[in-house]
Amino acid sequence: MIKIISCTKNEEGKIEVVFRLNPSEAVYKNPKHKMVPIIQENVDVKLGELIVGTEVCNKSGFPNEYTFIFEQFVRKPKKKVDTEEPSVKIRRSRKTEVTGG
Repeated sequence: MIKIISCTKNEEGKIEVVFRLNPSEAVYKNPKHKMVPIIQENVDVKLGELIVGTEVCNKSGFPNEYTFIFEQFVRKPKKKVDTEEPSVKIRRSRKTEVTGG
């Protein structure tokens, strides 16, 4: 469906993906959020959130090349979690009933 032309990192740390649509018999028109998984399948780099993109269509009159800009995917550091829980013993103390006398 698409052919990746280039995947580069710009000076701001964003990832620019330039791709070309493969001509096919069927005409399709996809919004930008549906193109993100298709681009991710064809790129070796893990992409972050989409910043810049447009609707993609292979009809005549539309461009053949598109440029999408993504944020760089950053893994969040794992938080250290205490796995050992302190043991707590609960005692019930019951007072004995005192009968008067």
